[in-house]
Amino acid sequence: MDLSGIGSIAGVVVALGALVVAMVARRDSKRAADAADDSAAAAKASVDLETAREQRHLERSDVEWEFASPDERTVVLRNAGSTTAYRAEVVFTIRGERYVVAHDEVRAGGAVEFDSSEIALQARSQYQAEVAAEGDAGVLYIAYPTIRARARVTWETKLGTPGFRQLGPYPSP
Repeated sequence: MDLSGIGSIAGVVVALGALVVAMVARRDSKRAADAADDSAAAAKASVDLETAREQRHLERSDVEWEFASPDERTVVLRNAGSTTAYRAEVVFTIRGERYVVAHDEVRAGGAVEFDSSEIALQARSQYQAEVAAEGDAGVLYIAYPTIRARARVTWETKLGTPGFRQLGPYPSP
């Protein structure tokens, strides 16, 4: 083999080496570009999160809850504030039992209602049985059974700030 053949082989080897280096550099630059894209997306998410936190911090909400039950057959909790409560959940506790009522939104002046007529009927029947038993023993009852309700309310503002309030007993003893 003469010198020109060796030079040709050396040129091919150098070209193959350059091709391998170029492929590795291309792969590494693609990884760097992907990492830069991921970093930019994470930075944007961080800015968005901080902006949302600031907006929630500055958000003003006026949600105030009060009992507004017309009678013992219905327990009503009214949003007496001036803003809407979102994803509201009310846990009524009546005679030791918990009843959950959920609403996507309760506008200002709106209400959450719970039909307590069955509970009132059971309480009245129990009361009448107790009065009859005590009457046989010579005791006179004058009182009428009162169903007392408590409420635990959770809700969110429009931007997702959580709210919590406990109320009760209603009616007051």
